[in-house]
Amino acid sequence: MEIKISLLDKAIGVASGKNDGGRLVVELQVLKIREYIWEWEALAKAPSVEIDEIIWIPVEIYRTLHEIWLSSNASLPSLKKIKRLLRTIGFPFPATPKLSIQDVTLEDTALPFDFPTACTIRLPYPTVEFQLRFCGPYMAKSLDGKKDDRVQFIPDGWQREVLDILDKNESVIAVAPTSAGKTFIVPTTSRFFLILGILCDGEDPACR
Repeated sequence: MEIKISLLDKAIGVASGKNDGGRLVVELQVLKIREYIWEWEALAKAPSVEIDEIIWIPVEIYRTLHEIWLSSNASLPSLKKIKRLLRTIGFPFPATPKLSIQDVTLEDTALPFDFPTACTIRLPYPTVEFQLRFCGPYMAKSLDGKKDDRVQFIPDGWQREVLDILDKNESVIAVAPTSAGKTFIVPTTSRFFLILGILCDGEDPACR
């Protein structure tokens, strides 16, 4: 299976670089999910295989699923049976993005390969627990994210507020949940003030 997935990933990379490759990318991603499902079913039947040894398979399906459903092709009718099967397994779905007029006119065609309509596997954990324990890197966490030239990532609203306060040379205490993005802000601002301290001698008004 590793060879098949590797070839599919290469094909997806090539298709992603084409202007009209959106539909092909989705088809290749769905094919990858099919391969993962078949591998998962085969391994799940082996008595010596523990669930923690193969949890990476549903995690990869979850990651690929989100890549599909965040594209304009997510609403194509040909993907309904895939959605139905994956919901039976227990996978959550992100909200389908609002389509533009151009997206609404996308031509739908049947998938050029078979996709299973039923399977015996199920997520080994409740949906929320599965997402929190294993899928953190692939979950959308942005809260009013907007581009900001002060940092090399898309900061959330509260992160921009912290930067605004620091730009005024004021102190701030950021209280946010684990993985909210505090660590991203601290090194950025620390580096700024470290460089500023090296360049300034303390007498320059601009350094105060």
